[in-house]
Amino acid sequence: MKILVLTLILFPMLSFANPHSDSKVSLLKEYARYITTLNVNNVTDMGPSFLSEDALKETDFSNDFEISGLLFHREIQKTVSVFERIEYEKGYGCLTVNGFVDQNKPISMFFQYTQLDSPKINEIRLEYLEESVAHPHYAKCPHEAEQDFFESK
Repeated sequence: MKILVLTLILFPMLSFANPHSDSKVSLLKEYARYITTLNVNNVTDMGPSFLSEDALKETDFSNDFEISGLLFHREIQKTVSVFERIEYEKGYGCLTVNGFVDQNKPISMFFQYTQLDSPKINEIRLEYLEESVAHPHYAKCPHEAEQDFFESK
């Protein structure tokens, strides 16, 4: 009986010990919302809902080419794997989306999300991989993918 009582007393305390227990962030859900919501017709109005001010600060919204660049998710024809990592203490998260352009051309997209209470894409890196190069099997932020790219050269 003492064990049961102790468990019942500790369980509520443990749920308060993790400040993120009730607000689990899912970068994959945010990415899915982004790719199903944004399109050519609404990217100017809806872009700020998904992309941080830093990500948008250089964007010329009167330039169709730059606007279409905000729809980078259209590069992937087929998604094969997705990995995410949240760094609550550092205030950001990383999402890696692996897939293919056309039939056999592998691509990996790396995202850094900030403002974790309402996640926004802050940085993006696209890598068109050689056919012999395997997709990464864990979440990387764009700066980590860039570092790995240059270290492999």
